[in-house]
Amino acid sequence: MNELNDMRVYIWGAGVYGKRALEYSKDKFSVFAFVDECAGDGFKEYYSIPVITKEELSLIEEEIVVIIAMRYPSEVWGNLLKISNAHIYVFDGSNTENLFLYKINNNEICCPEYFDKVYDEHRPYSEHYSKQNLFIQNLFNKTFDFLKDNPKESQIIEIGCGSGLFANMLFDNGYTNYIGIDFSTQAIELAKKANVLYSEKFACKNAIDFLKRNSGLSDCTFVLLEVLEHINN
Repeated sequence: MNELNDMRVYIWGAGVYGKRALEYSKDKFSVFAFVDECAGDGFKEYYSIPVITKEELSLIEEEIVVIIAMRYPSEVWGNLLKISNAHIYVFDGSNTENLFLYKINNNEICCPEYFDKVYDEHRPYSEHYSKQNLFIQNLFNKTFDFLKDNPKESQIIEIGCGSGLFANMLFDNGYTNYIGIDFSTQAIELAKKANVLYSEKFACKNAIDFLKRNSGLSDCTFVLLEVLEHINN
């Protein structure tokens, strides 16, 4: 991450997460300016750092570093893809005891290291599927409605299985011809703990690599829950 010292660093988001990113950086690198949708006549400075608009950022010709410091970084992702001279990082300030900064590679905003952190910190991921919030329960129930007419012996492959919560529902209903993959090692550890009798059915793998190596698969059903929205390419 030498570029954090060698180039001008901009933090996208002059808010709570931006403040945490500034505090995180104080002993590591210098921040040149914030970028914020609200930048203007009444908002030109944040914690003694200049605040500029996204239009002003897009006019910069030199190579720069932009750190997305927002709760939902995907909200500004499209804007940054248009800035070809920007090296882009994401700052996770959700847990002040475990702040996390990582670089975007191959235009993918999500990486295994980030999700390892999420699965390690977010308690619901380690709870039973029946204790999930109403949205997740409805998602699981609706998905199972699509599958329940399949023969019990039919194969189901879940891409992005996470901590194995939906798999747990399938096993409880007699669907055990299952494969679950995820690129997060922490997610797979949780999935194995939640499904001790079927722990061998989970593996830490990259979905694209897995699909390429198993291109001859047939007579199986693929399930992807809360996955596609994380994939840019």
